[in-house]
Amino acid sequence: MSRKSHFEVSQNFPSKDIHILIVDDDATVRYLMNEFMETVGYTSHMAASGEEAIATLGNRSMDVVITDIMMPGIDGLELTGLIRQEHNSEIIVMTGYSGDYSYEEVIRRGASDFVFKPVRFEELLLRLKRVLRERYLKEKLQKLAITDDLTQLYNFRHFDRQLKLETGRSIRYSNPLSLILLDIDHLKFHNDTYGHLAVNHMLAKLGQTIRRTLRRMDSAYRYGGDEFMILLPETGGGEAKNAARRIADAVSAERFEIRAGEKVDITMSIGVAEYCPGENPETFISRANRALSVSKERGRNRITADSEIGSHITIPESGLTNRQIRCDPSEKLLQTQDFSGDHIHILIVDDDMTVRYLMKEFMETAGYSSHMAASGEEALDKLKHGSMDVVITDIMMPGMNGLELTGRIRQEEYNTEVIVMTGYSGDYSYEEVIKKGASDFVFKPVRFEELLLRLRRVLRERSLREELEKLIVTDDLTQLYNVRHFYRQLKLETQRCTRYRRPLSLLLLDIDHFKSYNDIYGYLAGNLVLANLGQTIRRMLRRMDSAYRYGGEEFTILLPETGSEEARNAARRIGDAVSAQKFAARCGREVHITVSIGVAEYCPGEDPEVFVKRADMAMFASKEGGRNRITFFSREDMPSD
Repeated sequence: MSRKSHFEVSQNFPSKDIHILIVDDDATVRYLMNEFMETVGYTSHMAASGEEAIATLGNRSMDVVITDIMMPGIDGLELTGLIRQEHNSEIIVMTGYSGDYSYEEVIRRGASDFVFKPVRFEELLLRLKRVLRERYLKEKLQKLAITDDLTQLYNFRHFDRQLKLETGRSIRYSNPLSLILLDIDHLKFHNDTYGHLAVNHMLAKLGQTIRRTLRRMDSAYRYGGDEFMILLPETGGGEAKNAARRIADAVSAERFEIRAGEKVDITMSIGVAEYCPGENPETFISRANRALSVSKERGRNRITADSEIGSHITIPESGLTNRQIRCDPSEKLLQTQDFSGDHIHILIVDDDMTVRYLMKEFMETAGYSSHMAASGEEALDKLKHGSMDVVITDIMMPGMNGLELTGRIRQEEYNTEVIVMTGYSGDYSYEEVIKKGASDFVFKPVRFEELLLRLRRVLRERSLREELEKLIVTDDLTQLYNVRHFYRQLKLETQRCTRYRRPLSLLLLDIDHFKSYNDIYGYLAGNLVLANLGQTIRRMLRRMDSAYRYGGEEFTILLPETGSEEARNAARRIGDAVSAQKFAARCGREVHITVSIGVAEYCPGEDPEVFVKRADMAMFASKEGGRNRITFFSREDMPSD
């Protein structure tokens, strides 16, 4: 994976929208820094003490606080701790080489970074940009972790979290809370008629339509393939039903473009329930689901409130929670990652043998696997024969210097971070070091404590980037790739197939009777089936294969270097594995499911969408033939237009 990702390249952080608070008891320092920050494009504010800084933060939010550490009253360390307790601001601490505290203590208190005094503005600007970049990565990661990739509504996991918060708030403040559950009518027909790609465009547009109808306090979630949830705080059942009617009218009035020049109308069946204080949140969901089922049974395109239904109708209970499916990836990354250990490989590059061995000993004492190179040329040779997580290089070396080495590492697209050890030389600028592709820099003579903190920070940002890249291409529920990544990979694989005349096959799987399963056992049990099915599919794949969640209960699998007969055998193995799997439905009860599978082999030069359409039609033929079947469609099997 290339180190740079598409979301980083376009980021330009200097902006009047970014607010910086400078805290220093020295007026000269304050005004000089304020002028510098304004000159480079930030909106700058000043405070003469920790107390004034806290008051300023109480009146408006700041993106970054830059504070001196030695101040009368509340000093920089105390201020850092207070900010972490109350505010969402990044903090850069200006520190001297004092023995009164350690750099590690500055970071432990909650500082995002630190700079040494006297402050070099060029260095401060680079540290500031780095802090803002990491802040952006964390925010992007957290957003992706709770957002449905297709509709841009919240995802089912965030619904679980918000439902817990809202039901707790409803009990605490005796405020009403209502839930709307929406299901698109006849979505299977639209999928079969127009194809999954066209329906995905329709779902994305539907997400926009739903968002437009909501108040600021409401929140909407994609809960399944064609099911949506809306939480309505401070809203009783009658008002919620009116809100459901507004949503239904907005959807009915919208013409959804299904393909070029052709639009379709869609309708929704809706269930509404008002929360009963103290009830189990899953029972609350089940009552809305029960009302939705009644809307379906009464002819679809209807709204039913749970209060209108007799109590004799059974509420499906699964005894499951979303937490049984998977934890939040952003929480796991941000809270529990340990950026040390001998699985992390560090390459130390310095022509001074004493420095190399001292640094190697320090890195191994700190728990890292350490390697050495005496020159830039030797470092490149080592990188060719084994990957390194981080290269720490001196800048002044005979032959290939540290800047040239950094440039070559980036040109060769090694997935390696680079920390440059630099002196206060006029031969180059700190900005030049970063422009060449360095991840960070430290000043010589190197203080090992500072180097260790910079190293951990570089590794943390690397993990944020990698997790973000993963989330962009991963379906949140099944942990397979998502539909957007499928079409990206499909294009690459079909091009490779055409260029090298190698076979390529595609499987399209659809869970049989999944709608009925959801109606009987509830959507939470259905989600658990999808999550477990994703694990089952992954276990059946070779390293070269890739699996994707294509729609609600549809999956695609790309099989490179695979002809039609071998693809049918692979489909058979997957079908058998799914049939043998037991899925938890209700408390203590397990059920089996089956899948209908379509198989197609790519014809070189064929339009990729036609390739997918053949697999889709083959899957549909499996459904028509009685389900739990495998059908292969060649180009000759396609009906003529």
